Amino acid sequence: MALRIPAWAGKDTTVAVNGKSTGIVLKPGSWAEIDRTWKNGDRVEVSLDMPLRVVPLDAQHANLVALARGPVTLLAIEQGSAKITQKQLLAAQQVSSASAEWVVQTDSGKVVVKPFADITTERYRLYQAI
Repeated sequence: MALRIPAWAGKDTTVAVNGKSTGIVLKPGSWAEIDRTWKNGDRVEVSLDMPLRVVPLDAQHANLVALARGPVTLLAIEQGSAKITQKQLLAAQQVSSASAEWVVQTDSGKVVVKPFADITTERYRLYQAI
């Protein structure tokens, strides 16, 4: 069996079979191959670590970044003139485990960030100048 490990997967990504680690070294952006004799009822468990990361707009604009967690980008809501640093973006805290909303603490206050799918009528910005 070959499982694709996404390029954004963090260092705590794991693959287990029947509750036991496979011992496979997982490399983001590659395939994890499980070579074994399978039995009925075998169970494969994949846990994808999704750390926050910044994604630059392009090579020419490395200081214009989007905040992402796993495959999802987080957009700043009603940011106004708040300046945000890369360190502040990467220190964002999830409001609760049941919420898709995150908070970035800036020098001038809190900035809420959340996935596009959770935005209704708010003004938002995808890319932040850091």
